[in-house]
Amino acid sequence: MVEEYIRLLIKNGEDGQGLPSQRDIAEKLEVSRTTVKSALLHLQNEGQITSQSRRGIQINKKKDVNLLSMSSLSDELAGENITIEHMDSRLVSVPKNLRDFFGDSLKNIAEIKRIRYRNGVPFSYEITNIDENKFSDITQVNLTNKSLYRVLKESYNTVPVYGFENISATLATDEIRMHLDVAEKTSLYIVESFNFAKSDQPVEHTVQYLSGENFKYHFMAKDILGYQKEANDDIV
Repeated sequence: MVEEYIRLLIKNGEDGQGLPSQRDIAEKLEVSRTTVKSALLHLQNEGQITSQSRRGIQINKKKDVNLLSMSSLSDELAGENITIEHMDSRLVSVPKNLRDFFGDSLKNIAEIKRIRYRNGVPFSYEITNIDENKFSDITQVNLTNKSLYRVLKESYNTVPVYGFENISATLATDEIRMHLDVAEKTSLYIVESFNFAKSDQPVEHTVQYLSGENFKYHFMAKDILGYQKEANDDIV
């Protein structure tokens, strides 16, 4: 009963909106605070609510994504209503900034453009570069609603196992604004990733433009210069 009541508050509330205190919920439903705390902890573990010192309990309607995960974005968002639109694949000249990554001898690479949607709303516009000499006919593969990493594994027996990322922010250009359906000068995350196979061979380079409208992003990486995301505050 307690959890159902809180879920109703979440459903009818807005992202970031505060919830009543444990005491208020306990008094309204005539249950113990222990029962309320148990329900809140369950909802916090589901990502439905957040709890921070001096800010209380707040509704969370944004999907939480780890930007440093080596899993694909499709796997990060498993269970969500995510669709992928494959816009275009073509061969292009290797940009100067990618020659060190792919090697000076490579002249052309495959460029793949995709948009990801959650519940029909675009949230990620991404441009992937990959060596078509190693992954023949990759430009002919229809990646609509397909994970690129799964295609690489199943069709080319290749799995990216490590990489590094540059994370920054920008204002939406006309092109990106059109693809993500956001207002002019909307702030966006840029995640530029360089990913490698076990043999230390470059696999793919991707630039993602991410909208924060329905998502929040965090950084969690173990054993990388001792860096690790701080744990969320517990319900108190």
